[in-house]
Amino acid sequence: MNKQKIIFQFTDKTLTVYQWSGDGLQTDSVYYLNNPEDLALFTKAISSWIGITGYVLLNLSSEEYNEEPLPHVIGKDRKLLLERKLGKLYPNSEYTHYKLLKREKTGRKDDIYLLSGIADTAIIEPYLDIINGQQVEISGVYSTPLIIHEIIKPLKHSSQVLVVAAGKPADNRLPFRQTFLNDKLIHFNRLTSIVTSGEPDDLATKFNREIQRTWQYLQNRQELKPGVDLEVILIVPDNVEAALKSQAQVPHCEYVFAKLEELVKLHQAEYKIEQPNFSSLTAFLLGKTVHKTSHYKPKKLAFVRLHQQVKRYLLAASIILAIVTFGITGSNL
Repeated sequence: MNKQKIIFQFTDKTLTVYQWSGDGLQTDSVYYLNNPEDLALFTKAISSWIGITGYVLLNLSSEEYNEEPLPHVIGKDRKLLLERKLGKLYPNSEYTHYKLLKREKTGRKDDIYLLSGIADTAIIEPYLDIINGQQVEISGVYSTPLIIHEIIKPLKHSSQVLVVAAGKPADNRLPFRQTFLNDKLIHFNRLTSIVTSGEPDDLATKFNREIQRTWQYLQNRQELKPGVDLEVILIVPDNVEAALKSQAQVPHCEYVFAKLEELVKLHQAEYKIEQPNFSSLTAFLLGKTVHKTSHYKPKKLAFVRLHQQVKRYLLAASIILAIVTFGITGSNL
């Protein structure tokens, strides 16, 4: 039997609630974060999800990434070193994460870490407070960029790849995220948007300009392999693809267009996602792989999870005790 799950997916403007089960992913409801009426509706709806395992999926522009060399230490010293560094980069934030990328082979042989954090979560806190207040257990808080390699996993691609994934158009703008992966590990991430009004050539020019900026940044940081064009996987709407194909590609880049429908099929989800798009596919894959360690661990959500776990342990212990007591009583009759 497949366990039902609730996925709360936040962007800068919206919260989309998905219901996940082995049968697939359904969109339950959508809320606009700046709308007080939507917050009131969410407050009424939250009771229907009590008792269902929940997950939070974040796709926020305030999420930042830093690649930092740190002295090679282990154990408690490493933990303290990373906590201090994260505290300086993201002061007063409970949304911080680190991952060891590699160790330098020369010089001090420092460890190179990817450090990420969300400096400003004010826009989502009212909704998290409601989730928390109703004791909905959140088993993990995940970052979209940190799992984007799962999206492109079925595609044959280079070890170094720039993934450009477009979101839902809103207010005459198209948001898209650029994520540079090196051996599946994220080394760069940026969420931006461009104005969609105007001629198709203008749209392509704006897109190419952003990709050119990213290539130049990676080149300046010596991230790219010398003499090799950067593979750029574009998951974009048909009109953007057509516009880009009508112009020359950015120098030193090789564009590969990935149709969302094909990605859905490759993930064997073509009949399992009610409204297929990049966001819902990400939520679907998270529903399948929630055994992963949570990226972020805000204290208030962790406390509720611990409380719910203790309640389950106590219930299990009381059942076992009742069975043992019943067995002893029965043997004495």
